[in-house]
Order: sequence, then C-alpha cells, then structure tokens
Amino acid sequence: LDYLAVVDEMKSVMGDLQAKAGDRFDLSPATERLTALGSAVEKLQGRIIELQEGSVSDGAACVVNRCLMELGRTLIPVNYTRTGQFDQDLAVPTQPLPGLQPAAKLSSMEKASGERHFLITRLVRERNRVVHGIISATRAVEAALRALEGGSQARGPGRLEV
Repeated sequence: LDYLAVVDEMKSVMGDLQAKAGDRFDLSPATERLTALGSAVEKLQGRIIELQEGSVSDGAACVVNRCLMELGRTLIPVNYTRTGQFDQDLAVPTQPLPGLQPAAKLSSMEKASGERHFLITRLVRERNRVVHGIISATRAVEAALRALEGGSQARGPGRLEV
C-alpha cells in the first residue's frame, strides 16, 4: 500500500483546484497539512523497509498494519466521497476530492451572487473535512512511528503485511 502516492495525488488535485479557484478560495490549510502527512508517510515507509530487511516482531507488524488500516479509513473517504461517513454517495464515477471540485466554478461566478456565497460556505466545510482527515492520518502515522521507536520493533518471529 503506497500512501505516499495517495498523498501526492491529493496534492496534485489540490494544486489544480487552487489554480482554477485562484484567489477566490484558499486551499493552503489542506495543502500544508498534506505536506506534513507526506513527510510522516515517507518516514513510515522507510521504517517499513528497515523492518522488512530483518525479522519482524509481531508487535511491529501489528503497529504497521493498524497504521495502514487507519490511513485507508481516513484518506479514502476524504479522497473519494462527497457525503462523508454517515451517508452514501451515488454509484457514479467521481474525481478525487469530489467535495472540493466545485472550487473550479468560482472563477465563473459573479462575486456578489448568493450562489457564490453558498458555494464558498460549502467549500469551507468540505476543506475542514479534508483537513480533519489529513490531521487524523498524520496523527496515526506519528503514533505508529513513536511505537516503533519505543521498542515494538524488537526482533522475533512475525510477518509484516504491506
């Protein structure tokens, strides 16, 4: 599971959306958090490689597996759903970060229109949902790295599934 590729994809999509939205909407809170998540995931991937080169304890394997599951549980809904955890999206093709995609429409909207103000309110809420997911993912990776450094990496029989 290459979550660094997921982070890179999210950064790319946000960069495109920011370019389309221009100064009408600010995605920097999310992109800054993605940079921090990318650094943490890169460290985790390095640690996984180190663990795979030797025998892995059951504790280390458990820490890594739980972290990877948590990354999936937090990033997939943010990256691929519009409605969130307690509702169901339509079964139609969607683009990454679907809740932020309407930011591209801002450039064609009249500045004082009510529709534009409603859209900005919706986008702020969606950006907050995305930022929350990224923060949760970053915390999961940082906790896993601390656990691995704290002794869970003791050598012994085990299997590291990635």
